[in-house]
Amino acid sequence: PLLPDLAPRTDDAAGQFGFANAERVAGILERSGWRNPAAMALDEVCSLSKADLPTYVGALGPVGRIMPSLSEAKRAEVMAAVVPAFDEFVDGEEVRFTAACWILTADRG
Repeated sequence: PLLPDLAPRTDDAAGQFGFANAERVAGILERSGWRNPAAMALDEVCSLSKADLPTYVGALGPVGRIMPSLSEAKRAEVMAAVVPAFDEFVDGEEVRFTAACWILTADRG
């Protein structure tokens, strides 16, 4: 409700979740001239300091793209609403999460 003009996230949009679908990524590689694309899932444990969380949240994804266009007051309001959503990942002074990644391989076309 704080960002009514924020476009809804879609699986094929640019950004940190744009390659979530392995079949989509394989199709991109094939259309680019690569053959036999394959994706192997890799879940990587990541962490950052709790102090860096607002920077992380405010810089990535759809929220990060819209933040520069907001007033300072609206940015503060958005951050006050979004940062607590990460509370379940905070462990002391660290934020810990698992990043879902792909190891991609393909042959030259």
